[in-house]
Parts: sequence; structure tokens; C-alpha cells
Amino acid sequence: MIRQKYHESTHLIAQSKGLPNLIQQQVIVSESEIKLVKECILAVKQNIEKLSYDNNNNKISVWIPFYKLLQQELPSNRGTDVRFTKRIFSFLNILPILRYDQRMSLLLENETSISADLDDLKEVLSITQNFDGIPKYKKEFFENVFIPCYNSKMELDSSADGKKSEEIRAVTTKQLCEY
Repeated sequence: MIRQKYHESTHLIAQSKGLPNLIQQQVIVSESEIKLVKECILAVKQNIEKLSYDNNNNKISVWIPFYKLLQQELPSNRGTDVRFTKRIFSFLNILPILRYDQRMSLLLENETSISADLDDLKEVLSITQNFDGIPKYKKEFFENVFIPCYNSKMELDSSADGKKSEEIRAVTTKQLCEY
């Protein structure tokens, strides 16, 4: 976790323990929002139960008509590529279930499969747009702090007596913190 997350957590704890209930409902979360979330969860649960009931084996079947195209186009050179591909296909299995009443179904023998569509793919790609597998905050730190700090260093560090010197230009943790 980063410092900002701890700060936000402390802020939320203070609000939830220090504000009167009526103000909490306006500032943090209202009873109507909680009710809406419960209704959404119940709707998803009903979709899951219906899809499970439609298939004799109680397994939900999702059909991704464009799976071969994704298979060809998604990178597959490293372990992170495989994890990314698994993440995309997992999301593509979830979204059609959530939007069951808005999706087409495929009936093969006694099995009903809910079909993913291009809107699902578009949303999945917007969620998982970090194709390199590096968390966004690490990438931002590297680009906004590390690289400028490294580029601002013009000479190699040496010991106080001048006997030892860096072989390559580098930055220390202290320099990064100061930067």
C-alpha cells in the first residue's frame, strides 16, 4: 500500500466513527445507495441461478464468439502475458452474466450459453488497459520521480575522501526521497 491509501483509510475511519449518522449518510454512503447495491447483487444472483438452472450440470456456460481473434492478438511471450490473458477472459466470462438480460444466448442441445459481445470486450479492455503487467502507481513513480531524479544527476557520486567513486551513474534511496 502507498501512503495515500493509509491517509484515505484514516480519513474514512474518522468520518465513520466521528460523524452523526445523518451526516455519514450524506458524506460516506446513504441508506438508498446501500439498498440499490443490495438490489443489484440480488439481480446478479438471480441471473446466476437462472443460468445455472438452465444447464443440467449447474455450470454457467459463456460463449465468446471472438475468442480465436483474442487468442491470436494477445501477447504470449512471458508469464505476465498469460496472466493478462487469463484476466481478460475471466472478465469476459463475468460481464455477460451481469448483463444476462441484455445478451444473446446460444442453445446447443441441453446447454444454454450466454454470449459475450464487443461491448463487453470494450469494457474489459478499458479495465485492463495496463498491458505491461506493471501496477499503475509503480509506472507513475518510475516516470514522474525516478527518471527525472536520475536525469538530474550530472556527476558520479564519490566518497568524502574521493578514493571511491561510482562506476555507473545511479541514484540512492535518499536522493529519491529528497527529490
